[in-house]
Amino acid sequence: MTTSKTIVQIINEWLDGADIAEVSKSSYRTKLNLWFRWLNNIHYDVRRPTQQQVLDYKRHLESEGKSSLTVDSYITAVRLFYRYCVKMHYFGEDITHGVRCSTKLKGYRKSPLTREDAVRLLDSIDTERLAGKRDKLMIAMMLLLGFRTCEIERMNVCDIDEVYDTRVIRVQRKGRHDKAEVVAITPYINELLSGYMSEREVEEWDEPLFVTVHGERRRLRREIISMIVHKRLSAIGISDPHITAHSLRHTCACLLLADGVEMETVRDVLGHTSTNTTRLYVAQMQTQLLIKNSPAKRLENMLGFK
Repeated sequence: MTTSKTIVQIINEWLDGADIAEVSKSSYRTKLNLWFRWLNNIHYDVRRPTQQQVLDYKRHLESEGKSSLTVDSYITAVRLFYRYCVKMHYFGEDITHGVRCSTKLKGYRKSPLTREDAVRLLDSIDTERLAGKRDKLMIAMMLLLGFRTCEIERMNVCDIDEVYDTRVIRVQRKGRHDKAEVVAITPYINELLSGYMSEREVEEWDEPLFVTVHGERRRLRREIISMIVHKRLSAIGISDPHITAHSLRHTCACLLLADGVEMETVRDVLGHTSTNTTRLYVAQMQTQLLIKNSPAKRLENMLGFK
């Protein structure tokens, strides 16, 4: 380092000026702390690492059994930090230049639910208690409106509104800093919302929409939302590691596309900025159709092989 500033000061300076969400800043800070801790553990000067140390760190992460996606996320944090340091002339060269990320698969690693399993999941949730009402509403919003867990997490009671005589909810999309987008609430979700709010004790209209039901009412974080979905899926016998909370959003997209809804409309439902992202769902849906209805089976029948 060619500056008298401490590493902590540089990290704070970088993240304070970065136009990214707070959760991303927290993630980068955690990953950088792990990088510098690793350097310290191997008795290397944390202010003068080399490209070789970055490569060794990458191999270290891989040796711990971390997935390629996780390893890439750790290296990305290191890469962005040193690019900033070079830009600010705190470091002479970008030591991460030439360190390749693991090969990424095209498309999505998560699988959608079938139409039958989506119905079965919603029908399985007992709404006698508040927790059941809350969980069914959250899962319905992800399945039918395509919301992400982070979008569910950010919802407040005051985001529920009425526009053109239609009940809507204002949504803060991934990577956005405001709740400019308005999504219509369907009759089924409106019924679930009314049932949930009838038992919710609301003191302030700007408080979180989805909260813990025991003890102090705290906002449900995305990790907890994912755990709730996992628990509900396990309850109906679905334990596939490729089916997660994010699979509910995939299910929404795939079912709409399978029903003939135009890609541009599905893009708007999901809040994508480009149809290029939405096209990946089309590719996934086509792959599923090829697996279920393999043309090779028809060819076998044509040739008389059964």
